[in-house]
Amino acid sequence: MRRRAAHTTAAVVTVLLLTAATGGVPAGRFPAAPTSVAACVVPPATPTASGDLAAVADRHEPTRLRYPTTAGPVLRDLAAQMTTAPCDHVHGRFNHVWFRQWGFSGRVQEILRWFDQDGSGAALATRYPPERTAVNRQWWRPGQHLYDTFGWPVPRIDTYRDADLLRHAMNITSQSADNDPAEAVLGLIDLASWHSPYETGRHTALTILADLPHLTAYPAVADRAGRVGVGVAAVDTDGYRYLLILHPATGEALAYEISHLRAGAWQVVTYALFLAHTRTDNRWWEPTTDDERQRWDPTHPPPAEMVPQRRRSWIEYPPPLCVPSSEGETP
Repeated sequence: MRRRAAHTTAAVVTVLLLTAATGGVPAGRFPAAPTSVAACVVPPATPTASGDLAAVADRHEPTRLRYPTTAGPVLRDLAAQMTTAPCDHVHGRFNHVWFRQWGFSGRVQEILRWFDQDGSGAALATRYPPERTAVNRQWWRPGQHLYDTFGWPVPRIDTYRDADLLRHAMNITSQSADNDPAEAVLGLIDLASWHSPYETGRHTALTILADLPHLTAYPAVADRAGRVGVGVAAVDTDGYRYLLILHPATGEALAYEISHLRAGAWQVVTYALFLAHTRTDNRWWEPTTDDERQRWDPTHPPPAEMVPQRRRSWIEYPPPLCVPSSEGETP
């Protein structure tokens, strides 16, 4: 149970405070689905300002789930009929992930994250209630020790390039009787916060997940943006439910929810809504035009204070560039 140990305080925690910049998506609204590759290029300062997050902060209701069924056939059908997403045609050094995240304590934040398979990356973040720093900025060099949402080291590899690497990230062993479906769903939840997998990677992940027993699928689940996808869920022995909502055509992650059964009712521990998954060659301070590149000095990255460090106390927070197509947009 290497991941679920993070629930010692009934909260999902992160060792890195990573989120978004000012401007961007108006409060209570979300980007339309892209219809071209050009729409997958997101400005580097897209995430919503802290004050504007107030309009969406008061959302604590658990996701409504109906019509449960065995997940295997549903996931195999989704994998067999999977279509290419617009941003599958976008290439770049960094996985670029943009998401909005709620926590049980009433906090909400937006995160815009860059992550390369060599371990380098960066993040912009805003949070409501606001903190002294309006926008939290962080960056890291290749080889630095980073930790994921649940306190485990982030692999410095492209996890989606190989089925065995994916199984390891999902805590799946060759002995099927030992595999925990809750661990597997949680593994994909964590990967979705760092990676923007191409179609082949998403297909492999669904195929692996479909072979696990005791997984439940919900054919039509609406996320907090009103997009309808396929829900996959598992409950662990501690009463935590891990729900991942997937786009019904492309298999992209739309949202996830971790909730806890208390007094006969589900209480949301953390919820994340993915606004975009794409790729890019540039972090926010790096040049994007030929003119900027001529004037840029690559030996002067952001200040060293922006480099994240593993902290003695956990930072609790509430739970991309391509938004899934219109098939996942309306209930």
